[in-house]
Amino acid sequence: MQEMIQFDISMMSAILLGIMYVIAKIKQQVTMFASDLFKWIIIFNLIGLVAEPLTWIFDARSGMLIFVLEYISNFILVITGPILVGLWASYLDYKLFFDKKRIYRFKFYQTPSIIILILLIVNFFTPTFFIIQEGPNNYIQGPLHILRYVLTYLLFFRLLYLIFTNQQKEKAQTLKGIILFMIIPATGALAQFMNPSILTTWPFFALAVVVMYIFLETIPGDLDYLTKLYSRRVLEAYLGEMIEKGKPFEVIMIDLDNFKSVNDIYGHKKGDEVLIQFAELLKRESTPGTLISRLGGDEFLIVIDLEQCKDATLYLASLKKAFKEHAFLSSFGDLKFSEGHVSFEENMSLDDLLLIADKRMYEHKRKTQKTII
Repeated sequence: MQEMIQFDISMMSAILLGIMYVIAKIKQQVTMFASDLFKWIIIFNLIGLVAEPLTWIFDARSGMLIFVLEYISNFILVITGPILVGLWASYLDYKLFFDKKRIYRFKFYQTPSIIILILLIVNFFTPTFFIIQEGPNNYIQGPLHILRYVLTYLLFFRLLYLIFTNQQKEKAQTLKGIILFMIIPATGALAQFMNPSILTTWPFFALAVVVMYIFLETIPGDLDYLTKLYSRRVLEAYLGEMIEKGKPFEVIMIDLDNFKSVNDIYGHKKGDEVLIQFAELLKRESTPGTLISRLGGDEFLIVIDLEQCKDATLYLASLKKAFKEHAFLSSFGDLKFSEGHVSFEENMSLDDLLLIADKRMYEHKRKTQKTII
């Protein structure tokens, strides 16, 4: 009865991952390195979920075919673990550094897999990881069975070191997902190591993949990739809710003046740093009840809930002062920003609101340019 329950858990986990694979495949409109890695993680997790119950099904049965099948299923199970962990490490490393060459340099973290594969080949001739006794089949752990756990946990600790030595503020959400993701399979693997009769490793890996998908594949869609401000999708949903509730609020549209010259003179990397620093400034000067988003390029939009912040002009005044005093941003002599703000009025649509804010922002930009001339 207990075995049937465990097999059912593995089957449900496999179905869940199969559905997730289809969803990931449908959502992927262009080929991306991280998405491809994620799909391979799902594939190898599925292989483990299928192979593990098979090792139990073939155990204690007789016949040459059953013997061969049990040996093959155990061989696959042993090698799949380190391959999966290596792919997972590659995925998380890429999410932290976005450096494909770095992943290739580390050989997709497959060094433990290579060592284990060599020892599995040796296992054909002399026992290393496991022995299958014939008639009826009986699985016995080999003298080096603990080595695969040691190599896997060494990789876990390597990743922990990587995480805690790269705690950039802008990657805080990513790090939360990674830490949660690590705890789940590590717990499952440890529990099964302590009690081999319970099948927790692969279902826990499947659960971890779900957590990883939520934190690293869906949550980032709510944030702008570069600045970590809210995306336009979140902005429009938030504004729609504010309009529907009839709450008093103001929007401020901001555009960086002469930003193109920064890119042209100093390069796009420096331009990206300007956007990141300006986004940090927008957040630092904000008050409760403020939502800040990046519309695209060098345009930003701030929504101020007037129930929590009575005067949007105070925010603008504080922002302008902080901009002038900012060591990095003020170092670009011509870099300034134009703004246009508008208070929500009854019967205004979302399009009306953004159109008026955009118009006022460009009016402010023209006046500023005339003043300079």
